[in-house]
Formats: sequence, C-alpha cells, structure tokens
Amino acid sequence: MLQTAQELEKETGTVESRWSLVHAYYRIGDACEKGGHAGKAETYYNISEKLCRELRQEADTVNFQTDHAVILGSLSYVNRVEGHLEEAGVWEQEALELRKRLVRETGTVEARGNLGSSYRNLVSIYEARERLTEARQSYEEGLKLWRRLAEETGTIKARTFVGALCE
Repeated sequence: MLQTAQELEKETGTVESRWSLVHAYYRIGDACEKGGHAGKAETYYNISEKLCRELRQEADTVNFQTDHAVILGSLSYVNRVEGHLEEAGVWEQEALELRKRLVRETGTVEARGNLGSSYRNLVSIYEARERLTEARQSYEEGLKLWRRLAEETGTIKARTFVGALCE
C-alpha cells in the first residue's frame, strides 16, 4: 500500500497521488494504534499530517480539510494514550478550529457531529489536566451542539452523545 502510493506520487506528482500517500501513512498509523502501538502510530500520523498540511497549501478542499481534522484528532488520541496531555490538547484544539471552519463552510450534520466530538475530546483532556473551567466550557459547547443535532435529526448517535455528556 505505502510502496504503491510512493511510486504513484513519484511518477505523477499529482494532488491525487499525494493524497493517496497521506492516506497510506494514516492507515498504517491507524493499524499501529489498533495494535496497541501508540508511539509507532504517532510517527505515521505525524508523517501523514505533515504531508496533508503541505497538500492543503495547494488544494484546500472540504474533503482535504475533513481528513486533516481526522488526522489531527488521531494525533490527539495517541498523545492522550501516551499521557502527553498538553500535546493532545494542542492537536485537538487545532482539529476543533478546523472543524468549526467546516461547520461554517458546509453546515452539514456530519461536520457538526465531528465538531461535537472534538468538544467531547477536549473535555477529557482538560479534566485530566485539571483545567476544569476549560473542561466545563467545552462540555457546554458540545452539549449545546449535540442537543441541536438530536432535535434536528433524532438520530441515536446524537441522542447517545447528549446522554454521555449529561452523565
């Protein structure tokens, strides 16, 4: 997978081939994470994030922004697992800002749900760092967002998130 993506990128140099490379590194990181190797996952996620950031300088599409936010969230997660809470907060805050932009630009249910997930992740990070004022602010923003989504869509996922935030 990675070798093929690297060969395609080298041969063509197109945006699509570079995006395939971003995804290849991300998928390897994801496999490492699922295998319990957070440190290795972080290495691959970092490569993916750097390539993604460079690619977005050239073509900043909604799809690229969405995927970049996912990569940032994954970096936040592996840093939380490794106990690097400050770094986790930096990555998640960047994902949050990108997701806010996506909500402004698209307004989709998916974009708003992803934004709600970033708020929820920040609550966990802030609580672990004993930054309770920020945790409460993130909690309230996330709850407000998930309640609106639950009212608008009636989906189980939105109602479940509201319930989880209220616990």
